[in-house]
Amino acid sequence: MATEPVIRYSAFLDVMSLAARQAGAVARQFYGKVANVEKTLDRVYVNETQRATAQALTDVDLAAQEILLLALAEHFPFVSLDPEEATPTVERFRRNRSRYTVVIDPIDGTLNFVTQRQRFAVIVGLLKDDRYVASLAYFPLTGELYRAVRDRGCTVTANGKTKPVKAGRAPSLVLRESAATEEFRGELERAGFETLRGGCSTMDSTIAATRLGAASIFHRVPSVRRCIGTLISREAGGFLCDARGNRYDCEHPRDMDSLVVAASERVAERLLPAIRDEAVRRGLSL
Repeated sequence: MATEPVIRYSAFLDVMSLAARQAGAVARQFYGKVANVEKTLDRVYVNETQRATAQALTDVDLAAQEILLLALAEHFPFVSLDPEEATPTVERFRRNRSRYTVVIDPIDGTLNFVTQRQRFAVIVGLLKDDRYVASLAYFPLTGELYRAVRDRGCTVTANGKTKPVKAGRAPSLVLRESAATEEFRGELERAGFETLRGGCSTMDSTIAATRLGAASIFHRVPSVRRCIGTLISREAGGFLCDARGNRYDCEHPRDMDSLVVAASERVAERLLPAIRDEAVRRGLSL
């Protein structure tokens, strides 16, 4: 049996960063100019906002994914693949069984993309044995590219300059999911935080690195795509945990029932009482 190639994480990010920029260029060109063709859904959603977000799909998503997959197939054809969309090049990876799994979302925040609500991203993550070891997030409208390698830190490239990223003082803004109750919103505001509904998984999960706010909170099983950005926040020095306060180390989230991404452990501690109350209201066992 042939030995599987070893992936150098920095080389992986170099290849996929270029592809992400190319995919982002296509998305930027068609920003606000394409129709929502909509996915077929196989589950019931809590409200119309959740349903619309999950159903959003454009032809640009499909084209952007093909750009990413063609680069992946050329340089890393042996990996397993967890794609967002069903595009032709997915078939090249169908029979692969690898320790490495590449997770992609060609346009995370498609509903924002269609309705011109600004924040959307191209995201790629690399899992090895079910733990994220490398991640990138490219925001086409700002040109910011965030990259992280496990235990090696996080960088951002913008305007041709690359610099390390460290979580720091951030606005007292908490991103909450669309299914959050009014009671939860009230508790957060009484604790001194402003709240805003998150509309882009990348925005939610990279919040510690991008300094867009103090924390984001997710009370259902977070998707493996949402967690691509958690490695970026981890490597920037953010604090990741579940509703119980147990640390999250960017593993595959299949056994999780909640996720908190905070700028610091202190911020998370301030939020956890309200988060636990909301978990009880939502029927999660703590």
